[in-house]
Amino acid sequence: MENPIKGRKSFLDAFEVTSRLIQRYSIVERTYHQRFQEEDRSSQEGESLKDAITSLYKSVLVYQARVLRHLAHHEARRILSNTFKPEQWAELLQAIQKEKDECDSLSQSIDQNSHLLVEEELRKQSRNIEKVRDELEASLKQQLDAIEVTPPNFYLL
Repeated sequence: MENPIKGRKSFLDAFEVTSRLIQRYSIVERTYHQRFQEEDRSSQEGESLKDAITSLYKSVLVYQARVLRHLAHHEARRILSNTFKPEQWAELLQAIQKEKDECDSLSQSIDQNSHLLVEEELRKQSRNIEKVRDELEASLKQQLDAIEVTPPNFYLL
C-alpha cells in the first residue's frame, strides 16, 4: 500500500509538471501560429501540431481534474483508490508523455522543413546572383571587345 503522504506529494509533483506543460505548449502554439501567419502559409504539419497540442491539453486537463477530484476525497477513500487502481495514474502520465513527445516531434519536423525551405531560398538567390554576375561579365566583355576593335583615330573625330 502506498504511503498517503508520499502519494499526495507525487500527485502534486505530477500536477506541477502538467501545469508546466500547459505553459510551455501555449507558448509553442502561439509561436508556430504567428510564424505560419507571418510566412503566409498553412500546412498539414501546422494543423497536425495544432491537433497534437490540443490533444495534449485535453489529457493534461483530464489528469489534473482527476488528481484534484482524488485529493478532494476523504483520506480513507484515497487510500483504497490507490490500493485498487495505482496503475491508472501512471497510465495517464504515460499518455501525456507520449502526446508531449508527439508535439515535440512535430515541432522539430516543422523546424527542419522550415530550415530546408530557407536553404532552398538561399540556393535560388545564389543562382540568381550568379546569373546576374554572368550577364554583367558578358556585357563587360562585349564592351571591352568593342573598345579593342574600335580604331584609335575614331576617338579623335
